[in-house]
Amino acid sequence: ERPECPAFIRESVVETLGNGLRWGRYAAIMGPAFEEFIRQTNVTEILDLCSGSGQPAANLVEWLQERSSPFPRFILSDLFPNRATLELSQGQNPEVIAVHPHPVDATAVAQDVSHDARMMVNAFHHFDTDHARAILEDCAAKEKSIFIFEGTPRGWKGLLTLGLSIPAVPLALLLNPFLAPRGNLLKFIFTYL
Repeated sequence: ERPECPAFIRESVVETLGNGLRWGRYAAIMGPAFEEFIRQTNVTEILDLCSGSGQPAANLVEWLQERSSPFPRFILSDLFPNRATLELSQGQNPEVIAVHPHPVDATAVAQDVSHDARMMVNAFHHFDTDHARAILEDCAAKEKSIFIFEGTPRGWKGLLTLGLSIPAVPLALLLNPFLAPRGNLLKFIFTYL
């Protein structure tokens, strides 16, 4: 999440997690809590902050469709948006998933970004206490509900737990250089060498 991180590394992480969570049916884990959030807030448009690949939103839409549950329209956003990857997720359900093409700062969402609630999936742990507080204060100041879901504890143990509990994540890492929409050679070199 740091601006000096090479784009292909950031893309690899985002793509790997997106595919791994999709293949591991991660939406079934967070789906019931999200369904309850939608029921309680009655929202129709959710801004997905720190979308990464956009897969959590796309997976939630599919999970809710399988259950014939109502679901909102999702707007995928990120501070460092990877449009190619986000548009792949949008393409899975373009009628209910849109991409906000410009950077969105989760600590100060611009007033012109249309939404009535926000969500953040597996991203809140990236923020220190001051930034996490700023995210919540921005929601409160703008009267926006927020759904925050963290599937694993932060740190190496959490990453190991994720890999063991959802074996699709390590598989996604190994396959990502072949599946990535761009930068495959660099991703191949840094994944395997």
